[in-house]
Amino acid sequence: MLVPALVQRYHASMKRLLLVHDGDVVMNALGLVLQQEGYEVVQSSALSETDAATADLVLAEADAAQFDRPGAAVDLKLQMNATAPLYLFSSDSEDELRARAAHLGADGYVCTEWGFKRLISVVRFTVRRKGASLRPLGASEAALGSSNRVLVIDDHEGARNRLMLELRNQGYVVAGCGGLTGLPALIEQLQPDVIVADVVLPGVHGDEICRKLKAHMTERLIPIVLISGLPEAELRARAERAGADGHFRKQDGLPKLIQMLEGLLSEIVF
Repeated sequence: MLVPALVQRYHASMKRLLLVHDGDVVMNALGLVLQQEGYEVVQSSALSETDAATADLVLAEADAAQFDRPGAAVDLKLQMNATAPLYLFSSDSEDELRARAAHLGADGYVCTEWGFKRLISVVRFTVRRKGASLRPLGASEAALGSSNRVLVIDDHEGARNRLMLELRNQGYVVAGCGGLTGLPALIEQLQPDVIVADVVLPGVHGDEICRKLKAHMTERLIPIVLISGLPEAELRARAERAGADGHFRKQDGLPKLIQMLEGLLSEIVF
């Protein structure tokens, strides 16, 4: 009885994706890749013929007949009792697709010209955000093997806690510290997928921490992003000298940071 129960639990936890298209080759292929990634994928030629109420994400062809008027995406979600994000897809330019998504009231869009890495990264992020718990997660929970673990290094407690909370709300498992003290033990405990380090830290600066960590990475190469309010040119130069995988100005806002982290995570996974 144990095995059937485990199988049932596994299927209940699978994320369900609806791909609505009329035989699009790219979306057919994407559906197969997503199935290999562990998603339950349902493909249909019409959204009205699917059970959208139980979906975690809907990807629908932007030129589908259902989208024939302003706000059609909103109306269709109401009719289908769907709470999942509804994203449009097309091979049109990103600017055109963004404008169409806004016109129809869709929750977002993906361009099939982006390539599978970026498409899957968007899917992962969107599904995780929909199911993200608002309860802060501690490092002890991170040891349970969750993916997308982020370590934040910032000596300013308020700024560190705000960033950690925002990342947790987006579905990441997050831990943080104020500098080099205790960092090796925290890395061992969390096993982070990405490290985000402030540059201006007391004692040992973030770029120096980056150099030290990179010098000792052998089996597991952890991407490191340096963040700061420093001017772009100075931050870029310090990141390059430290061997960082990316740099980010705090003034640019969380959405851009999330996009950067997703890009780094997609490079790790695929």
